[in-house]
Amino acid sequence: MKRVPICLLALLIFTLNLQAQIPTIKISSIKVSDKNVFISKSEKLIIMDDDNLYLEFRANETDEKYNYQITLNNQPINNYNNSVEIKNLRAGNYVLSINGQSSLGTDILPASLSFVVKKAKESSLNSSNFNSLGIALLVIVLIQLVIIIILFSKKKKSLSVENKNEPDEIRTAYNTLKDGYKKLENKNRQLSFKVEDLKKNIQLLEDANYTLITQKEKLSLQKLKLEELQEQKDKVFAIAVHDIKNPASAIKGLLELLTSYDLNATEQQEIMESLITSSENILKLTQSIALTIAQEEPNNLIKKEKGSLKEIIDSVVAVNSAGASKKGIKLLNKSSSSIPNIKMDTHKIEEAIDNLVNNAVKYSPLNTEVVIKSYFSTTEVSVEVTDDGVGLSKEDQEKAFKKGVTLTPKPTGGETSSGLGLWIVKTIIEGHGGKVWIKSKLGVGSNFGFSIPIK
Repeated sequence: MKRVPICLLALLIFTLNLQAQIPTIKISSIKVSDKNVFISKSEKLIIMDDDNLYLEFRANETDEKYNYQITLNNQPINNYNNSVEIKNLRAGNYVLSINGQSSLGTDILPASLSFVVKKAKESSLNSSNFNSLGIALLVIVLIQLVIIIILFSKKKKSLSVENKNEPDEIRTAYNTLKDGYKKLENKNRQLSFKVEDLKKNIQLLEDANYTLITQKEKLSLQKLKLEELQEQKDKVFAIAVHDIKNPASAIKGLLELLTSYDLNATEQQEIMESLITSSENILKLTQSIALTIAQEEPNNLIKKEKGSLKEIIDSVVAVNSAGASKKGIKLLNKSSSSIPNIKMDTHKIEEAIDNLVNNAVKYSPLNTEVVIKSYFSTTEVSVEVTDDGVGLSKEDQEKAFKKGVTLTPKPTGGETSSGLGLWIVKTIIEGHGGKVWIKSKLGVGSNFGFSIPIK
């Protein structure tokens, strides 16, 4: 039995000698944001999340070279030197482990470091809370001291009548503490007032900021609305000013007919009726311009009412007959007499047809024909104007209905062109939910048409 303790003692000595022979990794220095830090084994290192942690380590009592494997919370960190730098860590608990392996197979004992990362803001906040707590504790201590002095004074009065008068030192100390307490109380009250004033000012600034944001949004909306209104007015002006030219030209042609030919009473009556129609069209257009100027919002809506498409076509043919006759062009009205009355803006549809007929006469060679046709189905009515003019190329056809575009062909009688006529036709027809088209071939002629739904 005596041999057992001896064996244990021998085993302990052997183990200690073995550990002494095995190299051990030791952390030689710790720096936090370039400042050396010394901690005991019982302490835990605490750093902030904006600090850099730098460690140097080595395997003691050996000259062999080791390959080190470093992990942070079991996550490997690439490192091939005897130092490591860690930064930009989030708040939390961390364990840094350093393991080593000799190229000769020598064993080595690892090293580790536990540390805590805290947020810098929280630290400053805790510091400020600590300062506030310290002030509060100081005030409480002062109050307790005053209470102790008061109780001591009363007790002394009750014990001895001879010592009625308090010593001057105690009275002075009491008065001093009392004055200090009042000053602290006054300062606290003043600070409370300042805090309330700051809160009111902050609220006023927030209200003012909200008001400014609201006014800015309203101004932005008003600006967009004004831009839209201006665009609509420009559109109405462009259409009205352009379409005044057609009846004005018709009036000029009709007057020339009256003065240039010997006409019978019936022909004169027809010309006078056409003059009246053209004059009424001019009056309608000028009235539309006047209303647009007077109104804050231009009334450019389609106003539908039941009307006869046949009567509109007959009127347009009559108005343009004078200009066509002057160039020796025959206007052939082949519109269907059985087209049912439909709901439409009769004035605007008349503008569209007048633009198509006027364009056909303007670009047709002398002594040719312009044919106006109309037909219908169960769902829509259609109007086509065909001429024997020079025709249009594919490029011209693609841009024919765009605003302000001047096409390659030139008017055959020296007339002017603004590039708005076909754009106006497209605008009016699409406002009725319809569609426009063009069929043309160079050297053969052109066919312009549109269709609008019956319902």
